[in-house]
Amino acid sequence: MNRITEALKNVVKRLILYSLKRVFKRVLLILLPYLFIFIVSVVVILSVFGAAPVESGAERDKEQVISMVERVEPEIKSEYGQEQDFDLDWGIVYAVEMYANGWKRNIDMERIKRIIEGLKPEFSYREYIEKTCYYDESNHLYREVEHPVTLLIEVDTYKGRYVFSYREKRDITYFYVSNGEETERHRKEHIYVVPDEVEFYEDYFKLDKVLLAEVKKRFPDIRGFEVEGGELTWPLPSGRVVTSNFGYRFHPVDKVYRFHTGIDIAANIGDDVVAAADGVVAFAGRLGAFGKCVILQHPGNVQTLYAHNSKNIVEQGEAVKRGQKIAEVGSAGKSTGPHLHFEVRINGRSVNPLGNIEVPGGILNIVNPVDRRMVLETASAFMKGKSSLEWLKEKVR
Repeated sequence: MNRITEALKNVVKRLILYSLKRVFKRVLLILLPYLFIFIVSVVVILSVFGAAPVESGAERDKEQVISMVERVEPEIKSEYGQEQDFDLDWGIVYAVEMYANGWKRNIDMERIKRIIEGLKPEFSYREYIEKTCYYDESNHLYREVEHPVTLLIEVDTYKGRYVFSYREKRDITYFYVSNGEETERHRKEHIYVVPDEVEFYEDYFKLDKVLLAEVKKRFPDIRGFEVEGGELTWPLPSGRVVTSNFGYRFHPVDKVYRFHTGIDIAANIGDDVVAAADGVVAFAGRLGAFGKCVILQHPGNVQTLYAHNSKNIVEQGEAVKRGQKIAEVGSAGKSTGPHLHFEVRINGRSVNPLGNIEVPGGILNIVNPVDRRMVLETASAFMKGKSSLEWLKEKVR
């Protein structure tokens, strides 16, 4: 009897083991694709970030970066204090640092300082003279008081430029003046400006410059374009009539008082627009109120901009020579008629194109190897409170 019982037990064990093996094989076949996806995800994460950072260490690094960025507060110099709206985001500083060091755990505090210095907003100002005028009963101006105020006209950020416009106002009040026997009604007029709209022009020149400076050791094969220096060439061979100068003006379309960041040159639709100096095309496409626009990068942190084109001839990343045709005149964007809007920027700030501008010679990179989009998306994730690994997991899904 015992032998029969023992034999039955052995049969049952074999049946159970056989069944478990079959079930395990089926489950493994079902889970295999998901296991493969999981392994690929891990490989992608590690390939981008190297070894996964320890969150406690990452938190400590993040707090250091936040503390350093918060200490860089813009000085309030303008009449209306708009500078306070342009604090530098710590997320972009931290993202650039991580990208520059190959997504390693430890950060370089000296590099952080360089990144902050390179990315912090730069402000451009102009002085405006407020006036208070006093008139007697005969409308005779007998007193005028001038009061200079500082207006913010441009902010150059890592995302692009903000251009401020102001609306001129005239407040009139009356008061009475007695000269002994008679009382006259006098008039006081206060002429001043108030902030109106702010236009934004996307331009990642500052960010690209910082990225390339910090990661160039990782890209030894960057190709360079040798360019000649010298004074700028006139960008419109067909004409030299300037219809709107550099500086404050009453905008013909918006009817506001705005700083004109370039010059307008009269032209006909289809006239050739040529490069004012050797350079590389930093942008070619549509750019807000500029319509179709070309921006060239030159040595010495000099840029030239050609706007309201009917057609762009060149493409981003292309090397161009002085006098080469890059576009055709049009009236695209916010424009009252065909003309060329021409700008010159030095270190991101607009300067008078009619001044004596000497562009240095040197070497420009034709291809920018940095992944700006990766950095911007990482910075956005950091500002939302996500770690780099959490953000990557979302990208893989």
